[in-house]
Amino acid sequence: MKLAAIICEYNPFHRGHALQLAETRKSGYDGIVCIMDGHLTQRGRFAALSKWDRAKAALLCGADAVVELPALLACRSADAFARAGVAIARALGAEALSFGCETDDLSLLRRAAAFQEDAVFRAHLEARLARGVSFPRARGAALAACLKLSPEQAEALSRPNAILAMEYLRALAAPGSPAPLVVLRRGEYHSPELGPYASASALRAAALRGDQAGESALPDKARFQWPLLSARREIDDLFLWALRSGPDFLATLPEISEGLENRVSAAARAAASAEEALEQAKCRRYTRARLDRLAAHALTGLTAELTRAHPAPEYLRLLGAGNSQVLREIARRATLPMLDAARLRENAVFRFECHVTDLWALTRTLPRERQAGQEFTRPFVRP
Repeated sequence: MKLAAIICEYNPFHRGHALQLAETRKSGYDGIVCIMDGHLTQRGRFAALSKWDRAKAALLCGADAVVELPALLACRSADAFARAGVAIARALGAEALSFGCETDDLSLLRRAAAFQEDAVFRAHLEARLARGVSFPRARGAALAACLKLSPEQAEALSRPNAILAMEYLRALAAPGSPAPLVVLRRGEYHSPELGPYASASALRAAALRGDQAGESALPDKARFQWPLLSARREIDDLFLWALRSGPDFLATLPEISEGLENRVSAAARAAASAEEALEQAKCRRYTRARLDRLAAHALTGLTAELTRAHPAPEYLRLLGAGNSQVLREIARRATLPMLDAARLRENAVFRFECHVTDLWALTRTLPRERQAGQEFTRPFVRP
């Protein structure tokens, strides 16, 4: 049996995701295992749907199993997120890692990924950052200058999925890693348009404004997600409270450098909302995604010390499965212990997961989703 892994968010699961599953299957893989973040995303936002509903959508639309990427490892910078996801794919014994990207030129992606360790590239990058260029644009321009890329190639490498793809390729350089399988992405990553391949952000926005056109943009088997997408609310005051914890506490969080804790703390004390504080703190050097992660780290208590204590996946936790043969094969190949919630009670990584899920519950409006302790009460997902 040939297994492929997909590192994913599915927030919500949409047609582009279904296409990737289908293309991966057509490439000759008998089993597809999705490695999905839980209730805290890589960009530092609480998920718009429960991880159990997102797992269900994936299983109904072609995935064979869904494994959790723990929040402690998921809500991190792109390189840390990629290393964790690839480590789980390796522990599953997957032969390939399938990922979507704005370009399917694997040779270009490999060259760009490898060159990011080069001193010449770092010098070009730092020079552009010093001039106030945003990090994604600075990285794209630095790669273009060093690798003699065309404007089209440079633009492709500055897109969100391409940036993550390069981090996957760097992580896949570790011995025993799966082979990369690139699937060309359809549609724009943050486009607000509700076309055939509407982005996850477009679908979330449509649900909140009550635009029913969003429902038809979901795969037929995944339309149960639609009413759940709007069953959420913001917890801005909690984020603002966390950001006002003071610069000494903020300095203990991951990704803090160059006095960023002082900038954010001052903005939070003067602002009337977390949204306002983060917008005030944002600049070309500090992107909104980085600041959103900082806010999430502050609220959840995800400190740099905690990340150092748990730098890599420690277990495999299955959220759901629809193919018993693939499930048996995962169990046979697994190089990390496969554990359920009952056996993870004393694990620090899983205790943090429970904490995150209880906070996520506060973002929900449905009574059944607002309960505490859902990590122990929600059943294993079967399509």
